[in-house]
Amino acid sequence: MRIRGVRAALWAMAFVVLAGCGTGATDPRTQGRDDTPPATNATMTVVTTGGFLPAYEAAGQPPELYLARGRVYAPGPVPAMYPGPALRPVLSAPVSGDTARTVVAALRRAGVGTRADWGLPSVTDVGTTRITLHDDNGDATASIYALSFTEQPPGDAVPADARAARQAVNAALEPLRNAAMTGKPYEPEAYLALAWRGSPGLPQDMPAPRKVSWPGPRLASGMPLNRVWRCVEVAGDDLTYALPAMRQATAITPWVDGGVTYTLRFQPLLPGQTGCAAATFPT
Repeated sequence: MRIRGVRAALWAMAFVVLAGCGTGATDPRTQGRDDTPPATNATMTVVTTGGFLPAYEAAGQPPELYLARGRVYAPGPVPAMYPGPALRPVLSAPVSGDTARTVVAALRRAGVGTRADWGLPSVTDVGTTRITLHDDNGDATASIYALSFTEQPPGDAVPADARAARQAVNAALEPLRNAAMTGKPYEPEAYLALAWRGSPGLPQDMPAPRKVSWPGPRLASGMPLNRVWRCVEVAGDDLTYALPAMRQATAITPWVDGGVTYTLRFQPLLPGQTGCAAATFPT
């Protein structure tokens, strides 16, 4: 009998508002940024997709962890309310070159890039985590189903060596997870707007939210990601114009562009990421 696992974590925290005063006020566009040269060229992306989340919720999710240019990025806390904000916060923290190299080396030893069989835990509705890393030794990837599910259910058939490899991956990622928890808010310089025609389903008896005119680039001319999703990059003057509406919107705001109603998911573009090639979307 398979055990049904529900992977849902709700951050029950409100945003922390950071404000400067007088001539020493901090420009919010520079929060969480560090323009010093990186101590290592190691980069890593950890993204989990699939599981119980509906497609319109999974699209545009920021990476769980993103390491680049000597910093780690991770999703920040969101208010414990429904619907949540359209813009999901990102935290950023510095990571030393030694820490970055140690993490990447530990992931390679655990089997990222070389191991084919990570076992299949007997749980359902749990996402698959894809790890992509790069350093002086080249590129390496791994796709691991139910990586965060560490308990061993009765009758679980995951071999001992695969279970040990899973534990090693989680242990290797722990320093970056800990660093991200101490991070400061990061204000992206660009977003991806992932669009699909139609509105998301609403809870029963919930009134339909007000439709909002999309002030950004034309959605119909966006890059097709698959048969459903399209993607446009919102940056520069486009972002300046669209950002106020994006900040006021919620996750269930219907957007209208060219007479068509869309559901939008806004994914922050992080340093080193380029255009719609970085989009996270259901396959």
